[in-house]
Order: sequence, then structure tokens, then C-alpha cells
Amino acid sequence: MINWANKMNCPKLSLDIPTGMDATTGEIFSIAIKADATMTLALPKAAFKNPKASEYFGELYLADISVPKELYNEDSLNVEVGNIF
Repeated sequence: MINWANKMNCPKLSLDIPTGMDATTGEIFSIAIKADATMTLALPKAAFKNPKASEYFGELYLADISVPKELYNEDSLNVEVGNIF
């Protein structure tokens, strides 16, 4: 199904992280969805810092699932958050 979806000439959206990608490392399993955009939940995943992963997640959006806004400012998270969807 992943190979079929990747061949389709239409926009592909991943929810949270593209199927076939390790959420922690950004490593790709044998195959993975090549999304045009990914809507991730709560916080950006560590995987998105892996340069090799960028061709798989496309444009990145952060969905608001009622995480307290103060959490995004925590230095220990070391994340940069723009607009929240």
C-alpha cells in the first residue's frame, strides 16, 4: 500500500509521523510514505531533526491538542515552534 500511495499523483498527508519512519531517529524502515505535508500532534518529533527524514515528511504542521502553551517554551525541549494549526 505504501508503494502504491507513493506512486499516486495526488497530495499525501501524514498524521503525526509518516508511516515507515522511526519517530525518535528519523530512520526509514524498508519503505515509507513520502508525504507532501505532515500534521504532527502535541510536539515536533525528534525524527524531524534528521536531515534524511525531510524528504519524507514534507511541510510540517503542528496540531493543537490542548498542550499548555508554556510547555513549548521549556528550554529542555529544545524545539522551535511557529504557528500552531
